Amino acid sequence: MTVKEVLKTTAMLLGREDVSGYLDESNKDVGEDTLSSVNVLVGLVNLVISELSNSYIPLVKTETVSVSGGKVYFSTLSETALKIQKVFVGADREIDFSYHPEYITVDGQSEVMVQYEYLPSNRGLEDDVGYTERQVARRVLAYGTAAEFCITEGSFDKAVMWHERYVEELKSICLPTNSKIKTRSWV
Repeated sequence: MTVKEVLKTTAMLLGREDVSGYLDESNKDVGEDTLSSVNVLVGLVNLVISELSNSYIPLVKTETVSVSGGKVYFSTLSETALKIQKVFVGADREIDFSYHPEYITVDGQSEVMVQYEYLPSNRGLEDDVGYTERQVARRVLAYGTAAEFCITEGSFDKAVMWHERYVEELKSICLPTNSKIKTRSWV
């Protein structure tokens, strides 16, 4: 899912046909207001993704890296690591590691797979948001973006409405569901 796809949904929710037309490339003549709105929306999508990844649903990446002197430097990872979850040798054998300020140490390996949570970088229109549709639906990101956009436009009632929808969707993703246990029977 790309930033552009999220913005198309957001523009539809907000009734911004000018932004939708620009993103669909069906409207070539756009004004400064439309371009400004698109730039603001891109920044707000980045804000929502950052908030979501830091507070609720972490972005996770797994990549293969070289080990240098028993150390895997955080700078060799393609993203800014927040927390190392697991380190693997091969595809399935998990190994122990220890943290240090600039690296993690692993014993006797030349190459490992590191699974880690990361801090998202700012994304452009064509960039991937980092979440799959299964992890976080496009509408959830669109609700959060719409709420933030309404705040920037001074539409606080609409902002509250979109924020409530955003929060309800997050609850359905993050909170566990109750399950019913079979009741006891006395014979």
